Amino acid sequence: MSSPCDIEEYKLWYHEPYLEKLGAPFLLALISTTREDKDIWNFMDFDNSREKLLSGNFVITKGMVMDTFGVLCTQNLQQLRHNIAGHHGPIKDRDIHDVMCSNYCVINDQLRIEAMNRSKCDCLALSLSQGDYHYEEEGSFCKRNSGDYLCSKLGQCGTWQCELSDFGCKRNEYNLKEVPLRGYGDDCSSAPSANQFLLVIALFSWIGSILVL
Repeated sequence: MSSPCDIEEYKLWYHEPYLEKLGAPFLLALISTTREDKDIWNFMDFDNSREKLLSGNFVITKGMVMDTFGVLCTQNLQQLRHNIAGHHGPIKDRDIHDVMCSNYCVINDQLRIEAMNRSKCDCLALSLSQGDYHYEEEGSFCKRNSGDYLCSKLGQCGTWQCELSDFGCKRNEYNLKEVPLRGYGDDCSSAPSANQFLLVIALFSWIGSILVL
């Protein structure tokens, strides 16, 4: 008999410090975040902790990384569409592969799976319910994986009939896609430009925030 879902264990996990090294792109993205980016601002609790972050005296939790990386994964996928504005042809598969292999998308997925394993809850149980203050849609946690982000932002949804409760289904299908010059969707060692690509985006965002001050 499987262990019952433990929401309190999930909450404990969410507030545990994230002990892995955070790269320069992520730190630049945090520094450049303004109140206009409501999701990241709220996830990082910047109304109360912004000064602590800037002073280097701020503990970033697993939940903060999970939620913020999810936002940055979607933003970088959406940026690919902006990058081809005014040009002919579709978004290149290798550019999508680089974003899908970025830390933002990969670690988002890994942390959500870790949260489900730790709490013994499936993604439906960890989704907000109707009546919750931040409720948006059914199965919200289930849809916050890189495969669903790719589907919602770029319309590349695959052909599998994925159940809502199957958290990794769309990403697993993408992992079977072979991309020229990159390999399969989960062959992230073949995407050396991914972190540099994200660093450039974060750097330009940071410079833009300075210019408007």
